[in-house]
Amino acid sequence: MTERKWNILIAAGLTAAALTAAVLELRSRPEKREPVVYEVNERTAPVTEMTEQQTESRTSAVSVSMAAETETAPAADVTAPVNRDLNTATAEELMRVPGIGEKLAQAIVQYRDARGGFLRRDELTEIPGIGEGLMQAVMTEFEIPGELPPVQEEPPAAPEKPAAPEVPEEPDSPAAEPMPQGPFEMNSVTREELLVIPGMTEALADEYLSLRERLRGYQNFDELVLVKGMDPHYAWDVLREWLYLEEPSEP
Repeated sequence: MTERKWNILIAAGLTAAALTAAVLELRSRPEKREPVVYEVNERTAPVTEMTEQQTESRTSAVSVSMAAETETAPAADVTAPVNRDLNTATAEELMRVPGIGEKLAQAIVQYRDARGGFLRRDELTEIPGIGEGLMQAVMTEFEIPGELPPVQEEPPAAPEKPAAPEVPEEPDSPAAEPMPQGPFEMNSVTREELLVIPGMTEALADEYLSLRERLRGYQNFDELVLVKGMDPHYAWDVLREWLYLEEPSEP
């Protein structure tokens, strides 16, 4: 073996002895030894060492952060019932309706309490700021127990008909002359009087007067059969009831 190789072996032995001495020294002082904690990044970051004190500090910080989040975000009570009664709803419950703010919710509560509760949904429109659309939105979320039907508006009165124009009264027409009554005297009866007799025609009346004029007066009742167109039965059955012959006065 050459001298160079012996020198390399001696140096390696000295190095190993030094390392062994260092390890023994560390083991003799366990109170100063700090455990090694490795943290591995999810993105394959290089492994870093954390001391026990750093680990405890990080754990405490995480616990405090979780406690703070628990205090600021309490869990909601999902078992609490939803109040849908408009006559007992609070202003906060009314504000969940889109378009109902704090002031309008307070106005609804004050108006409701002043009149002792709502009876009809259209009473909401009496509150300034609530129209037909917002009233419908409120009644979508709430209800009025025992709600009454809306008040029926009376139909407008029919316009009065104009009065009929006054018609001037016509002057009284002259009274009709009374019809002549029979019986009539054969030699003084007129054409109008003859036409009153039932069954008498204008032609027969003219023939009666024409014959009387030619005879210069009837002398007896039998002369009626000489009238042109005269029916003997009509003369004896009808004219005998309506005509009479006045006897001439003595000189």
